Amino acid sequence: MRIDYVYLKEMLDVFLDSDLPFVTWDDFKKQRVDNEHKLVFHLEILQDKDLIVGSLTNDNLGVRGISDNYMVHIKPWRLSSDGHDFANSLNKPDILATITNNFKEQGLSIVIDIAKKVAVKKATQYLEQNT
Repeated sequence: MRIDYVYLKEMLDVFLDSDLPFVTWDDFKKQRVDNEHKLVFHLEILQDKDLIVGSLTNDNLGVRGISDNYMVHIKPWRLSSDGHDFANSLNKPDILATITNNFKEQGLSIVIDIAKKVAVKKATQYLEQNT
């Protein structure tokens, strides 16, 4: 399965839009109905890069694969500091468009670096224009 950066942004928005400091499996109802395998794949990719972690426990997310289904122990998850940075970068219109148009075949490490660099460049330009 390939990383879908638009989907990844939608998932990260679930974290950002939460009224609580954490989310759980239940907060991803739409994604689970659409394609549970895609959800789990992207959750694991985010966890691999330490962009999401178990809230309060900082351990695994509580999702285990069993044959073609998943056993879920409902645990709270949160965005790490790097996860917030990446999620906020993807919410900038130019950054997501740049990634999906030019870098969608790249791995997440490269896309995270690109998102950071573009965000820093935009912030620098803003500061130069407004100081």
